[in-house]
Amino acid sequence: MNEPPSRLRAFLGELKRRRVYRVAVVYAVVGLGVLGAAEVILDPLGLEALRAFIVILVLFGFPIALVLAWAYELRPEEPSGREPTTTPLSEATETERKKSIVVLPFDNLSPDPGDAYFSDGLTEEVITNLSHLRSLRVISRNSAMVLKGSQKDTRTIAGELDVQYVLEGSVRKAGDALRITAQLIDAAADEHLWAETYDGAVEDVFDMQEQVSRSIMGALELRLTPEESEQIGARRIDNIPAYECFLRANGEMWHCTTDALDRAIRYLKDAIEIIGPNAYLYAGMAYAYWQRVNLGFAQDEAIDLAEEYVSKALELEPDFPAALAIRGAIEGAHRANLRGGIQYLRRALARDPDDFVALVFLAAYLVCAAGKPEAARPFVEHLTKIGPLSYETHWLQGALFFYRGKHESASLAWRRLHEMTPGNPMYKFYYALALAYDGDFDAALQVLEGPEPAGAEDVASRFCRMLKCALLDDTDGVLAEITPGLRQTAVRDGGWAHHVAANLAWVGSEEEALEWLGYAVDADFINYPMLAEHDPFLARLRGKPRFDALLERVKSEWETFEA
Repeated sequence: MNEPPSRLRAFLGELKRRRVYRVAVVYAVVGLGVLGAAEVILDPLGLEALRAFIVILVLFGFPIALVLAWAYELRPEEPSGREPTTTPLSEATETERKKSIVVLPFDNLSPDPGDAYFSDGLTEEVITNLSHLRSLRVISRNSAMVLKGSQKDTRTIAGELDVQYVLEGSVRKAGDALRITAQLIDAAADEHLWAETYDGAVEDVFDMQEQVSRSIMGALELRLTPEESEQIGARRIDNIPAYECFLRANGEMWHCTTDALDRAIRYLKDAIEIIGPNAYLYAGMAYAYWQRVNLGFAQDEAIDLAEEYVSKALELEPDFPAALAIRGAIEGAHRANLRGGIQYLRRALARDPDDFVALVFLAAYLVCAAGKPEAARPFVEHLTKIGPLSYETHWLQGALFFYRGKHESASLAWRRLHEMTPGNPMYKFYYALALAYDGDFDAALQVLEGPEPAGAEDVASRFCRMLKCALLDDTDGVLAEITPGLRQTAVRDGGWAHHVAANLAWVGSEEEALEWLGYAVDADFINYPMLAEHDPFLARLRGKPRFDALLERVKSEWETFEA
């Protein structure tokens, strides 16, 4: 007996959801206005027949408008069935981009503060699950984790990130007991759409994560394709002890210090011993070893190990985006294979258009090494949408200016980055470099006088000291920073080799500068506009026969390079 009323209520609810009522009201108001105007204008002219025709058109158009309103609201929720492309900005229609969310770092309410790795890991897992949906824009982990401990209210955070919804929650882990709370907030209305508490044991964490993700999708009325549903239900690591090792490793890699990376490697090795071959664990190992090289903490042996582990990951999953992205980073930054590196990065983005590492390195290669900033711009714009707070995004925004010779604009962009991360020598170096290239040596030296960890031997710290010596015309100081370790690192990385050459050229060591420019070009640094025009530190070399010959080689490669 209750079935007909129930169906009627459902039908009326669907009419409301699809805004059919609104269309009916708007159509009626506009239609009455048209009929009133027709009566006032046409009747005095004796055109009553024409007015009657207009009345028929208005009446006939009313049901058509309602049908179109119903159909129009149906289509945006139908899965597109399209394969992702390598151009991130083309992956979704405007309608699909309407819904957007940031997952704030879950609060750690566990008795042990050291269990923060678990709450951070849950945050990342939920972000990963939601990111599988092409119809939802999800702020990346790199941006979300910047908000850890933030006292900003949800409306302010949503406004800064340009998202509609905010997910916040907490995790309490006490022994084997686990409690997860989560609440979804409509930021504009400042109201809760959904809230839930999940109680269980640690071994239930996989099911609990999936429940949180699917509950959010239900609250947002998102439809999943079969492939998306399968991805959300997949278990990257289905063993709890191994999973905890994996989460601990991820937490360590976030710190980017040599000790933290060593601990991450140990955790990942423990996980591999527990469950054996696993693409995610192998990719994590590859990333950790590669990051040690990238930061100047290790050399060729670590590159070989990174390649070994990424190969193992790709043997298990040939199209695994994370592994392809690391392979691209290795090829482009350490194997003098810019084109090959870009191909791997594009393959990664074909599988996952939001893969953060692939987006960052592809944009960096195009704007820095290849000298093609316009080709890099779409990827930077996409990063700005999914990772507006990430340090890498801020750096790339400045790089778009810097490598086009707009040094003042670059310094303004990198100033904010330096203020966000005052202890980061990498961003300190680039901010000071932009100021120096813009001619403000005093401001650059003031930045470089800032605090530095005692005895810092990483590449970026050495480049800070090298630039300071160059600005003070201290040739011996510049040469002293080119240690055997830095030489090994910079010779195989065209970007770093270019910076060594620029500092040497500025202090008048022309032969050494030309030697280093040769290393840069051999490592696939083919940024012709930068070398020919946009780097003021190279001014003394321009017009020298050896430099001009090198420049001709670079120009040829730059012109034939297809971004």
